[in-house]
Amino acid sequence: MKNDRVIEQIFISHPQGKMNGIPTITTSMLCNPICEQRAKDETSVCAHCYAKRGLAIYPAARNRYAENTKILSSHDLEVYELPVLNSRIARFESHGDLVNVTHAKNYVRIARANPWCTIALWTKNAAFMDKAIQELGKPDNLICVYSSDHLNQVSQDFSNYSWIDKVFTVYDKAYSKQHNVEINCGARNCLTCHKCYEHNDIFFVNETLK
Repeated sequence: MKNDRVIEQIFISHPQGKMNGIPTITTSMLCNPICEQRAKDETSVCAHCYAKRGLAIYPAARNRYAENTKILSSHDLEVYELPVLNSRIARFESHGDLVNVTHAKNYVRIARANPWCTIALWTKNAAFMDKAIQELGKPDNLICVYSSDHLNQVSQDFSNYSWIDKVFTVYDKAYSKQHNVEINCGARNCLTCHKCYEHNDIFFVNETLK
């Protein structure tokens, strides 16, 4: 039986600014109900979402990331749907987060299909990735960064997941100064820093709120 389904291609973004030079596959926080709910909590770092501000300005990116959300969360990608990354390092999720387990499983599949590329995933929705890894395993080239959901506070849930490689937390300037927090994400150039894109002894990564 002929398959007439139109193959939708995953969009690979090439950001400027801090992430210049690092290709990214991302979804849209505007299409993620979990992101929307977190943003309503004024104590959450999501209340200061830079991605929401950026997507409001750039409609082309907004539409492409919305398409990615639909593709990645709707079905298990076939081999012919897996994008090829022509890069040594890349990122999953710069403007969104995992929507469901299917989404997480597809990132595992993409990482496994690109073994030459080390890919760092940022997520607050670790439960989805946990189920994906239980089912499919974790590729050696996938670095999982657990993103703390509250400002000035390390999410302690990371201890529930043995596969987490790093914990990323955002602090405001006043708090980090008062409590002597080491800000080790401050170069504003991920390509020359790439602490988050390699297996190393840096577990806690701290950034100043933009």
